[in-house]
Amino acid sequence: MGGIFYTPQKRRIGILVKILYNNIMKLIKQEKLNKKIVDKFDYDFILDDDGLYLIEIIASAKSWWQNLKSFKSLLNDDDLALSLDRMEISTSSSNETNARSVWHGNELKGFLKTVVTAIKLKKGKHTLSFTPDQKPYLKSIMISQPEETDKITYIPVDNNPAQKGNGRPWLSFILINLSVKDLFVSAKANKPDRDDDDIKLIIDGETQKNSDKKSHQDWYWCGKTLKGEKKEFKKIVDYNGGMHTIDLWADESPFLEKIELTLSNSSQYNENIIRPYTYKGVSGREDYNKFDETIALATEHWNSEFKNDTDPPEKTLDPNLVKAIIFQESRMGYDKEESINIMQVGVQGDASLKTLRGKLKEYWIHEGKKILLKYPDAQIDKEENSIKWGIRWLYHKAMGITADNRRYWLTWREAVKKYGPPNEKYSNNVWDIYTKGVDKRGKSPVRLWFIFIPLMLVILSGAFWLHNNQGRVFISYREAKHGSWLCDNGESWVDVAVIDDFKLKKARINKVQEIKEVCSGLKKGSLKYSYADLDNDGGYEIVLDGKWDYGNQVEYYLKIKKDELAIIPVNSSFFYGGPESLVKKAVYLNWPDEQGKYTFAAEAVVGYINGPDKIFRDLYRFNDKGEIDLFRRETEELTSDASKFGTIAEMPL
Repeated sequence: MGGIFYTPQKRRIGILVKILYNNIMKLIKQEKLNKKIVDKFDYDFILDDDGLYLIEIIASAKSWWQNLKSFKSLLNDDDLALSLDRMEISTSSSNETNARSVWHGNELKGFLKTVVTAIKLKKGKHTLSFTPDQKPYLKSIMISQPEETDKITYIPVDNNPAQKGNGRPWLSFILINLSVKDLFVSAKANKPDRDDDDIKLIIDGETQKNSDKKSHQDWYWCGKTLKGEKKEFKKIVDYNGGMHTIDLWADESPFLEKIELTLSNSSQYNENIIRPYTYKGVSGREDYNKFDETIALATEHWNSEFKNDTDPPEKTLDPNLVKAIIFQESRMGYDKEESINIMQVGVQGDASLKTLRGKLKEYWIHEGKKILLKYPDAQIDKEENSIKWGIRWLYHKAMGITADNRRYWLTWREAVKKYGPPNEKYSNNVWDIYTKGVDKRGKSPVRLWFIFIPLMLVILSGAFWLHNNQGRVFISYREAKHGSWLCDNGESWVDVAVIDDFKLKKARINKVQEIKEVCSGLKKGSLKYSYADLDNDGGYEIVLDGKWDYGNQVEYYLKIKKDELAIIPVNSSFFYGGPESLVKKAVYLNWPDEQGKYTFAAEAVVGYINGPDKIFRDLYRFNDKGEIDLFRRETEELTSDASKFGTIAEMPL
């Protein structure tokens, strides 16, 4: 068989995809783009819930030498810059545009690089923006959600092992505004021939050294000494918000088993503690809530520091007050002259940053002792750090020292007076923003947020609810008679509904099982849903994933049509679920075929005493009628090494 999907390596990866998304991740959206990016390209996606998400993007870029067609092309390498909801994502601190590109052609030399961003996002529409220089290549985008709340486990599926080639960036894992305690990386490197596989690990710009004197010192995984064996890296990182990067460089073709991050409790950000601003500026396009999570995490960090110190404050800092100060100081960064220093720490004429660094001597009480206020690493190189050190300076202004070296606390309103210019107008306006949601600096007061009265909520709640729930799927189980969950009597079913264009469109799924072993059917309460463009028509279909009896998995595929929600028929005689679904021990979506339409796989593993275990796999694809047909059956021998694949044999249909 030809095409992307039919190579043995892709089939092996298909198994890993199944393991990954059933046990570790919930797949939200996956798309193979396989396109050169010539002009700015926006990729929109919709999330149904607030939460932590992983966005995996695989792309490549060529060097100037690979692009060389004439002398005029000198130094014209491919570059691809990335932003999420207008927030730049970069692994470089350089001010040079090309260097800040996530995919930099002169480094990659045409090889693929995987970039994974871990970030908490709110439900609704989000946009990935790609800005190219020359013609970089965008291979795929995958969005998923960790199943565990206290841990992120990332197992790379595509671009793993690395493409065979000399040292270059291979994978970047970017953490945005998360609190992380521990980092764990497991990988393998071998020496199959004269040149060995190697992996360099760089954390926040610092290369992790290899202590083995026989190894390459800057390459933590060295195939010359590992010879195919696994090696693990562990580190306590204690990140608390901000942006952090974990970069892997590959030489030759090493294999990454997983990256695992343990989250701390402060990562459980509660969006309810920060009041959203409904005002969006004169243009109607300004988002004054974009730093809410950063504000919450940074405030919690310093609140925790001082709550656990001697003489703690009676009332810790409210992140809503920090938000009000940021709006007063820089309008959340939309005042262009304020740049990234959105809390105006250490600006011209202000000694706060020098004082925080200890260059100008001021003192504070820490663990019962009077010590110099000194944070040598205090700097304002991005918005997150302006918030971090702005809050610390506000805390400093809220404290005083008694004659017997004890700490005393001012009110937060008094601290605001000392934070800004020495006039009442500043502190009064900050307090009005904080307590009333009103900015009175202009000719007419600006209302930043509202408190809706109950009657208004009643009038508007229906419209808001419909607007905010576009694309949401509702699943309800029907039992005609109490205790009569029998699959074959036509009395039990599942109703599935989706809100689309302010219409509620419904479909019905039969054969629902409540009592185990009464009959073959869908287990009540097991269905979960996600979206994917299965047939490459530009619209998203609903994928329902659930459990069948005896531990089998079932998937239903539903198409949102103009006036209805329709189940896509499945044509095969080799499964139990009937024409509504695919059922087997493992069922999953696979990569699109040559026409960009998804293919499907259903698998079961059979163990053998006198030989290797085998996967029995049925493969499906769309026919011309828009139905799903079985087109290939095969077996694959399982190997002990997940990075390798066994013998594949085709079976008759």
